[in-house]
Amino acid sequence: MHYNKGLANTRSLIDDKDFFISENGKYDKYAELQALYNALYSDNKIDNIACKFPARSIFLATHLNLPIESLNLSECTDLNDFLQQIASNKVSIIFPFYQMNGPASMFGHTLIRFDNSDDSLLTSSAVTYSADYNKKDNGFTYALKGTTGLYQGRYQILPYHEKIKEYDNMNQRDIWEYELNLSHDEIEKMIYHVYEIKDIWSRYYFFDENCSYNILFLIEAAKPTLHLTDQFLWVTPIDTLVLLKENGLISTTNFRASQSSRMLNMLEKMDKKVYLIATDSMKNGELADYQSLTDDEKATLIDFWIEYIMFTYRSQDRKVYISKLYNVLLIRSKIHSDNVYSVKTPINPLEGHKTSRVKMSSGSDNGKKYFELNWHPAIHNLEDSDNGYLAGSSFMFADTTIRYYENDLILDKFSFVDIYSLAPVNVLFNPVSWKVSFGIEHNDDYNNYSFFLRPAVGKAFNYFGGIGYGLIGVASEANDNYLNNSSFNLDIDTGYIFEKKKYKLLISYNRFINLASDDIYNNKFKFVTTYNLGSNKALNLKYEWSLDDRYDAQGGLMFYY
Repeated sequence: MHYNKGLANTRSLIDDKDFFISENGKYDKYAELQALYNALYSDNKIDNIACKFPARSIFLATHLNLPIESLNLSECTDLNDFLQQIASNKVSIIFPFYQMNGPASMFGHTLIRFDNSDDSLLTSSAVTYSADYNKKDNGFTYALKGTTGLYQGRYQILPYHEKIKEYDNMNQRDIWEYELNLSHDEIEKMIYHVYEIKDIWSRYYFFDENCSYNILFLIEAAKPTLHLTDQFLWVTPIDTLVLLKENGLISTTNFRASQSSRMLNMLEKMDKKVYLIATDSMKNGELADYQSLTDDEKATLIDFWIEYIMFTYRSQDRKVYISKLYNVLLIRSKIHSDNVYSVKTPINPLEGHKTSRVKMSSGSDNGKKYFELNWHPAIHNLEDSDNGYLAGSSFMFADTTIRYYENDLILDKFSFVDIYSLAPVNVLFNPVSWKVSFGIEHNDDYNNYSFFLRPAVGKAFNYFGGIGYGLIGVASEANDNYLNNSSFNLDIDTGYIFEKKKYKLLISYNRFINLASDDIYNNKFKFVTTYNLGSNKALNLKYEWSLDDRYDAQGGLMFYY
């Protein structure tokens, strides 16, 4: 019934009235239990109520030691059709990897897949919970509505191959598949609950009542002793996966590379001659002359071109797509060479750091010694190791920094949202990199606080095994001591990020140029290095130097939980 102990009272997180039999069932679980009993067994019982709510009906009959056969579930036509459709002997939780350029996918996502055999994964059924959001909503609108419950969330049941098409092919997202340790009876309980919840809505909240949190209710229906949903104030997809692992629910793991990953991998492994023909073909939109290649080289080129045609033309005119694909498949059928293309499995997201972080540091700000405490509840910072995360990404909310200077305690900075999306340009894609942050920070010059908003866009590139980037935007601030109470600056942000094994290095230069006076502010170089002491501990050193000879040096420890 999705009951949860709130701050004021216990209530169900389901908002759809059709989910309850009692008028007060959302807030009174005992009234709902009595209404269910009356609907099933009293003289005024409701016909077919067990067909509508099979999971809770079986639960009640079992605890009252009454025969389940008396529920007459075999006569429920719609229910039995559903059970045939979603018949399963195995259940997996699916994690489409992070994708920073889509507002609904920055945290990643989780869904449940029901399998009935090892040979039919793509025809298996997938159950997902998601917000009914307008695809025209931008990132700010999505964040505003998602944090205030203005979206309705629903469980949907789709063929898994449709989700593969959405995440893998269209959104260029790798997929991780984790099989769950569930018995046949537990899987059956879960399916019954999916049936009674599938047309029901509840308010969607970005940080807690989201896709991952609501998927946990399905697993709890299978194993109610786990109480998985009691353990979060906020939740991200990776949090739910870690929780399932800690409770021994994950058995095997499978990595499914996206089509873009497969194509980039094929290009990286090509001989230079084949690579040049492949890139030339992409520029012209037609397969370049390849007759000088050996059969193995031709096979490599044509196999790549098949993937490229599928990726580029699948969503366009169907006749054009089929014609192009047929022609290239015909060419491939005449080349007798069997090539195997395997994408190296990246680091499992479950091996990365946990999403909440506390950082304790001590340092010197122009000779003034201080102690600093930084905390953010989720999810990843550019300083953190990218193992298990998307390289070049930073997504934090409620990032809080407090400093103590000799008898002076200040809130140094609070960021409501702080995002970097540094997506390197490559031969296949030309993405825009961007950042946005807004919050409040201490103004040392006036000893007061400024509200800030800093959006910027630019490009990122792969250099020497790392990511170099350049962004330009507007840094706006509101402060009572400024002329007209505000300041608008051109924000120039450049840097380089490199990680190898346990070490990570960030070098950046940030410069504000006032749009009204051409004065230069924040003319600052920053060097940050992190050494990982384990997946959830790290040593961090930071040095900032401004061109006006101000400096800030600190060292600290970071703990993830």
